[in-house]
Amino acid sequence: MDEQVIRVEIGRLSPLRVGDELVNPRIRTHNTKDLQASIRQHGLLQPPVITPIHPQLDYTDPEQSFYILLGERRVTACRALGWKTIECKVEDVDTTGGSIDIALLATGNIQQEFSPLQTANLARMLAEQGENNLRISRTLGITKSMTALLFQLLEASDKVQGLVDSGKMSMSTFRTIAARSTEEQDAIVDETKVRNEDGRVTRNAIKSARKRHDDAKKGEPLAGDEVTVRTVAHGIEQLADKLSKMAPFERSEKTVVRHFLARFKGIVEVLEEVL
Repeated sequence: MDEQVIRVEIGRLSPLRVGDELVNPRIRTHNTKDLQASIRQHGLLQPPVITPIHPQLDYTDPEQSFYILLGERRVTACRALGWKTIECKVEDVDTTGGSIDIALLATGNIQQEFSPLQTANLARMLAEQGENNLRISRTLGITKSMTALLFQLLEASDKVQGLVDSGKMSMSTFRTIAARSTEEQDAIVDETKVRNEDGRVTRNAIKSARKRHDDAKKGEPLAGDEVTVRTVAHGIEQLADKLSKMAPFERSEKTVVRHFLARFKGIVEVLEEVL
């Protein structure tokens, strides 16, 4: 692949397409304030990587335009800063007819900024070219199980895809609901009540929401439901009180009772914290 650095008008740069499809329709470019601040202070440290859309035209031809292979957030940040032109590395990559240059992906430097959904779309496009999962995994530098999970992400609900692609749900967390229908995925996400300060959904929170969802389907009390928790806590307190009043006991039996009382007290305290 030929590579050189040129200065190009930002208006001539477009998101990457392969054939007629955007490689990543959800690429995370909406929030670049931190990146803008960094560029103001340090300048653009790494130029974006682009490829010409019209291979028959010279780079300097006013009719030429370019796909952004790497660095769309950088381009977006520079555009927001009012830049009219930007220095870019140009690589000649064949993106016509739905073909991806395998060598480009194999270099290992392009996929570093690919989001999960973007990687999933690349995996799908490679599969459509006849590549098997092993070849796709090696090309993208991921495991076969992750490749399979990426294909499941392509079938996930829009809500879940958005969470994963924005970084608010990790792929390992997505794995816990990947086999569910899109309707169930949305219901489980909606049931999730605990999130980190930055809005990320934790794996344990999804697992708890999944259990509440499954319990509700069975007609059982929702795990974590306030009334249910209070009932359990009250029942344990009554049992602990009853055990403490039972007498006489042999010393060994008293030891056992004290052990259980201590455990019940700890459980009660945990349950009260939940409330």
